[in-house]
Amino acid sequence: MDKYDILWLLLAIGQLMIGITASSSGGTHSIKEFIQPPTDKRYELYDFIATRIDDWSTKQLLIEGSTYSSMLVAYKDFMHTHKGDKTYADPSFGKLQQQMERFIGATEKLRQDPQNCALQNRASQELEEISKCMEFLSNSNNHDTALLNIIRTRYNEANSRISQDFVPALNAFFERLPTVIYNFKQNLNNAQKEEYKELLQCCNEFVPSASLQKKYQVFDRLTKLIIRGRQPRDPATNANCKWETSKFVEFPQKINSWSIGRVK
Repeated sequence: MDKYDILWLLLAIGQLMIGITASSSGGTHSIKEFIQPPTDKRYELYDFIATRIDDWSTKQLLIEGSTYSSMLVAYKDFMHTHKGDKTYADPSFGKLQQQMERFIGATEKLRQDPQNCALQNRASQELEEISKCMEFLSNSNNHDTALLNIIRTRYNEANSRISQDFVPALNAFFERLPTVIYNFKQNLNNAQKEEYKELLQCCNEFVPSASLQKKYQVFDRLTKLIIRGRQPRDPATNANCKWETSKFVEFPQKINSWSIGRVK
């Protein structure tokens, strides 16, 4: 395995984390953009979408945690077998193991309270740190094929499982959405129908009989309409993390990456 293989692997791991760390990283003092939840009859529709997107973001973190648990066992076995080998005397190997343990611990706490924004942020940040810890592999001469294959194998397992789990989750989401849209439309008077004309035009195109590609295009437009209500806000104001703008931006990208051609 040469340096280009290692760089590919690190890039692949980074791509896998898109949508996990981007929406939650930055610490407690960073300024993020949040959707302003509407206080009118749009709320039920917007909240349904925000909740489903947030649920998936958490599930993806938990899948990663499970994958890293498996990776950690293999990693520790490998390091134990090569104990005393100067090739692995670099402290960075130990730091990588410790960081995997911290991430796994963070996801175990998140599993007990999946809607907890602080726990979501903590798990996301710990996952991001793993990728930083792995950078030393591409900047050193420790290009061990067996060790890197452990990481590559677990990455492939995680990517496969995330893709497989995303499809039924998206199916369930898209099957339920027309009913939520119908209820939203039924509760509007004529003045409100005129006020939400653009939103209704978009909603009217999201029908069960539409193709996946059409649903994806409509949903992408729908999320863009929701994003228009974003506002910069300090997380210290206790804004609910399910309304983070980045989650609405990234979810359609996940549909495009993982689901086109696979969702019924």
